[in-house]
Amino acid sequence: MALTEGFNHVAILTTDLERLAAFYDSVFEVTASPVQKMEHPPCLRHAFLAVGNGTVIHAIEDPEAAPMFPGEIGKRGPVDHLAIGVRDRATLELVRDRLVALRASRGLVKDFGAIRSVFFRDPDGMECEVAYWIASDASPTGEGP
Repeated sequence: MALTEGFNHVAILTTDLERLAAFYDSVFEVTASPVQKMEHPPCLRHAFLAVGNGTVIHAIEDPEAAPMFPGEIGKRGPVDHLAIGVRDRATLELVRDRLVALRASRGLVKDFGAIRSVFFRDPDGMECEVAYWIASDASPTGEGP
């Protein structure tokens, strides 16, 4: 049995913290923590976006952040993409419609066998994914949705 409980957070860079938080709120109904300044140089502003089950996206604002690398999977850098989990197909379709309305996704549902997902780009150009496990025995933990 693993000693881990999943991800605590994934840290990402953004050039505009409010824009990024508004995007995740409008699509996923995620509330950001109050914006704070880091105590250590360069004292960047940051906030936590709670995406569920104790996991957060730690958004750090750096006006000089380089844009994300567009391209195919495996060629975008050391962290290729984030996948945010939802409980079922109905929720995936709701989120997909919101992403399409914001022109963040074409809305294609991908079938990866054990999961179904929709890819999207956040306001900073980072490719992300929203996905759900097809059946409880399909997830690596056997727990599923």
